Amino acid sequence: MPLFECNLFLHDDACCIAEGRANQKNECDARREWDVFNAGRVGELGNKAKRERWGMEKFATAQRQPSRLIEATAFSLRPFQEGDATSLWEAIQQTRPQLQRWSGLGDSDRSIEQVQHRIARWRLDFACRKRLQYGLIDERGAVLGGASLEHIDWHTGSFQVGYWLSAAALGKGHATEAARRLTLEAFDTLAAKRVAIWTDAENVRSVHIATRLGFKLEQRLERERMNALGEWQDTLVFVRLDTLGL
Repeated sequence: MPLFECNLFLHDDACCIAEGRANQKNECDARREWDVFNAGRVGELGNKAKRERWGMEKFATAQRQPSRLIEATAFSLRPFQEGDATSLWEAIQQTRPQLQRWSGLGDSDRSIEQVQHRIARWRLDFACRKRLQYGLIDERGAVLGGASLEHIDWHTGSFQVGYWLSAAALGKGHATEAARRLTLEAFDTLAAKRVAIWTDAENVRSVHIATRLGFKLEQRLERERMNALGEWQDTLVFVRLDTLGL
């Protein structure tokens, strides 16, 4: 039985409900904003006025559930588990310089305990469909990296794909395949209307992944973020609106 369970019709920022572990409710940082589709308050999910408010297509999207196992050629994509902490910690350790430059992951995870806490948060976010964080797990059970569907807007069907690899897993096409699999997951399983990849303009590997998968450059955001090293970075936004040719 999952530790946390969310009502499918909660607002994106609604709070998770802990099953049998009330003392962990505060780990869900989302606000207690019940959506109009909350069965406990609306009383009926088929309310015509509410369906018209969202539109039938959005109502259907709200019911979509993400896959918990996606098989790839040399690895599987699945939500991180508590037992992955040590392997994830080792992957972060060997890749910390790159992660500090390209993401916020490497800067904050300085101990096994912090990695365990991050996994717990990812599991919460997955249960709440707030962020769908997957691990790239090889046949030995080792963590090769991570990939996610994030910045999700269930109302508009908008998703963002993120990915990173351990230093040992680079150069084998794993990131490209993970990004492709999650893009297909977004469109085919979760009824996405727009999938984006945001990447630093100087992250050549990531830019190549986006272009290789047929994402089109939409815009360049100058000085959009500052990395863990205190450097300002420009962000490139790549977008796909369908799976044609993917």
